[in-house]
Amino acid sequence: MLNQIINILQLPERCLVNKKITKAFFKRNFDMTSAEKNVLDDYNAISAIDWIASISQANANVPSYQDYESTFEEIQVIAVTTSTESLSKNAAKIIDLIQKYIPYHMLLIVHDGVNSIWNVTYKRINQNDNNKRTIDKKFTTDSIASNTTNIVHEAFIEALSFSRVPSTNLKVLYDGYVQCIAGLTTAAIIGTFETRPTERTKEDVERLERITLLEKEIITLTNDAQKETQLNKKIELNTQVQQKRKQIELLKNSITNA
Repeated sequence: MLNQIINILQLPERCLVNKKITKAFFKRNFDMTSAEKNVLDDYNAISAIDWIASISQANANVPSYQDYESTFEEIQVIAVTTSTESLSKNAAKIIDLIQKYIPYHMLLIVHDGVNSIWNVTYKRINQNDNNKRTIDKKFTTDSIASNTTNIVHEAFIEALSFSRVPSTNLKVLYDGYVQCIAGLTTAAIIGTFETRPTERTKEDVERLERITLLEKEIITLTNDAQKETQLNKKIELNTQVQQKRKQIELLKNSITNA
């Protein structure tokens, strides 16, 4: 799977690191919670952590970027090997753990050797401690099979190639990976995979987050309506459900109409 990831990304050879990151590294350097240690120590959840590549100005000829909110001196590419069962159950926990303790902006892949989940996470400089980072936004794919015949998944994989991702600077490069994952998510609505400009991607992500929230509210309202014994309250709850479904359709239309 590691070779496949390298082939997908097509990074300059000088970026490749190909080193193991030990679990002891996390325990020795960070004050982890008991729950995090349990995930780390669970061999089914994390059997290996591979530092695949480090993208920097020195080895990729892509300028670094920094402002008062964030810094992009290097982009790390890290892969975590997990079990098939844990990929479906614990991928989010694994992603949160690795992204929390490694301060660099990172392209993180969690895989079971056959299927993979890709994640990028924006991190802001902690205003109380410049050496620490605060998690801002996370972007994560669904599981993608290595032998996928899904046209959208194939387009996503092809878009990750270094030659196809914009690289004015390292922030733009990282934004490009975000656009790929966002494009994969919006493909479920618009029917095709496409990467959109940064600002449009930001708008799409906000709409997708709003849709997710509305869908959760619909589930709650529907459950409440099923339990309600008073007809007038049941009608009111069902009316709210219909209103929220209309809101979702409007949001989906705004995503579709580029």
